[in-house]
Amino acid sequence: MLTALSGTRHAVHTGVTLLVKRQPPLSFVETTHVQFASLSPAVIDDYITSGEPFGKAGSYAIQGRGGALVSGISGCHFNVVGLPLHRVCFELARLLDSGALPDEAEN
Repeated sequence: MLTALSGTRHAVHTGVTLLVKRQPPLSFVETTHVQFASLSPAVIDDYITSGEPFGKAGSYAIQGRGGALVSGISGCHFNVVGLPLHRVCFELARLLDSGALPDEAEN
């Protein structure tokens, strides 16, 4: 997988659905483009030896040592980590502003 990613640009897509009582589900997809550096076999072997890529979708952890393999990113960094934090907060704020969510004063 790391050899296939080396020197290429790929897209990370995360689908999110927010469920609120008495409201239709709000679903969206966030996409982030990640540019990988060209990786030598030695760099790939060292990264694999670190153990970090195991259990990771895409075989790297951008928030860890794998971030050194990335030469560029277009979009939400947190989306690559696992949850598009800004978009989720934006949509929750929009729901709160629309009255779909109770605000803290009502709790």
